[in-house]
Amino acid sequence: MICVSIWHLTPLAPVYVCVQMVIGGTNINRERSGLNSSRCDMLIATPGRLNDHLETTPGFAGRLWGVQVS
Repeated sequence: MICVSIWHLTPLAPVYVCVQMVIGGTNINRERSGLNSSRCDMLIATPGRLNDHLETTPGFAGRLWGVQVS
């Protein structure tokens, strides 16, 4: 629900915003591919899936340097 709302609001932003979502119960390899191949300005994640990516997706933790969490 949060991700859908953000996708509806991003066209109103003065710059292009790339939003990605990672949640449990989906294909982690597809998520991994998306995270590695395209820009991500905003990531919507469930805690468990975020931890999965931090532990198993090469380079993911390093890309989060300086990220603000809300």
